[in-house]
Amino acid sequence: MTVDSRIIYGSWNLEEPTTPTRSRLFCLEPIGLGTAYVESLTGYVARLSETHYVETGMLILTQIGPLMKEGYTFDGRAGGIDKLYGRYTRAFNGASNWTSALISALEHLTLRHDLKFLSVLPWVEVIPLRYLLRPSRAWCPVCYQEWKDAGKQIYEPLLWFFDAIKICSNHHYPLCTKCPYCQKENRPLDWYSRPGYCSKCKEWLGTNQNSIQTDLGEPLKSDLNWQLWASENIGSLLATAPSLVCSPSKATISMAIAAYVEGTSEGNVSSFANKVGIEDQQIHRHIKGKTFPSLKTLLQLCKHLEVTLLKFLTEEPTVEDLARASARLPQLKNSTKRESFVIRHNQSSIELALKEALLENPPPSVTELSKRLGYASSGPLYYHASSLSYALAEKHLDYERVRRFEKMRSILESTLQKEECPPPSMQDVARQEGFSVQLLTTTFPELSRAISDRHKEYRQMLKTVRIEKLRQEVKEVAFQLNKQGIEPTRTNVSNCLSKPKSIVMQAAIEALQEVRHQLGWEG
Repeated sequence: MTVDSRIIYGSWNLEEPTTPTRSRLFCLEPIGLGTAYVESLTGYVARLSETHYVETGMLILTQIGPLMKEGYTFDGRAGGIDKLYGRYTRAFNGASNWTSALISALEHLTLRHDLKFLSVLPWVEVIPLRYLLRPSRAWCPVCYQEWKDAGKQIYEPLLWFFDAIKICSNHHYPLCTKCPYCQKENRPLDWYSRPGYCSKCKEWLGTNQNSIQTDLGEPLKSDLNWQLWASENIGSLLATAPSLVCSPSKATISMAIAAYVEGTSEGNVSSFANKVGIEDQQIHRHIKGKTFPSLKTLLQLCKHLEVTLLKFLTEEPTVEDLARASARLPQLKNSTKRESFVIRHNQSSIELALKEALLENPPPSVTELSKRLGYASSGPLYYHASSLSYALAEKHLDYERVRRFEKMRSILESTLQKEECPPPSMQDVARQEGFSVQLLTTTFPELSRAISDRHKEYRQMLKTVRIEKLRQEVKEVAFQLNKQGIEPTRTNVSNCLSKPKSIVMQAAIEALQEVRHQLGWEG
């Protein structure tokens, strides 16, 4: 073959092609992301197990558990998932440290980055977790049966776990909490958890609508409109979570309540409390940021004010919102209790005070400035100078963020400098200082990693010592049995060990094989 020197021939690309990272478990897509019926986190774990054709408990103990709990290694199924989580499986769909740990483990195993939206985590700042979720599963049997008949994927919506939701908004049928076959409740996660099936007796939980009694009973009938409204509003939060630019802050609630008190009741907290059916002391505490309303209270408040829960938590109330709420609320006479403040300033003086406060360093909170001006709440400031009040609140919040940031850095640095034995884990540090592990690790990843690595090294050292001690014990027992004329089999050796079950560990097996070979029991 002749080669024409005038022709430029293409060359082979000898660069090694890049191979995408492979996930340990299937990169299973969550169902219903961005909708009111988004899948729950515990339901996702059960569905992931089903996809891998393995029991949920086994998947948790062998794959998820080691990533959630420092120092844990799989040592058999005895004790089930209780030995890892105990009663804390009920917290997985919420926004606790357990939730963050489970999400982190699952994202590591599946390489997905959208699993936090299967929990209440995006709304943790504005919705208290107490009495928020059920401690056990709840389901609509008609939904299950319809999905199965239509060939759809069976899953567990997060909406069903909210304690405030008692009725299926699609079929107006009460949610079930006990299996109709064994009459037992199901925990959110159990060894045999499977979407649509009882984790106790493994029976199918779906039922055809024609075969069940659809009469809700008088209590639920009268409550139906409220239930549908609550489902719609909670569902809106779940649907909006993936598109949130930033998580709402607790200050938003205090500001909103203060604005509504001023706009609908002329700053009279007692009058406002009477109109919405909430204790005035409770309203005072919410405005000052000392406590925050539960989901049930938020829903009750929004229903009275004719505003959606989503808007209440994410947007400033407009003049139209205040006017509509004022017209809707019953025009009650002012409470006979004397208010602890009266209007002492006009709009211009309030604006001037806010402008001066914005120049202070450190900046005061709106609540602190309100007290200086003689108000019992910050409502008048938000009503007369909304923009300046929000600006001061944001500046104070920024200052508190920086102060908290420096405090966290100082804690982590001092932890690394101390020569503690045993060295604390990140969970220990977070628990002692009152921060969440997720907050510390995301804010200071390098410092957190250094603390975790030091703790892991210590745990590894303990493990090495423990293994060597086990090997030595196995050998000593084997030699002793051989001396007595008894063959050192696994059963005979295990009966003489301080912890008989440890004979199944790889180190013990290898040590026994070595000594048997040494004694001539094996060729």
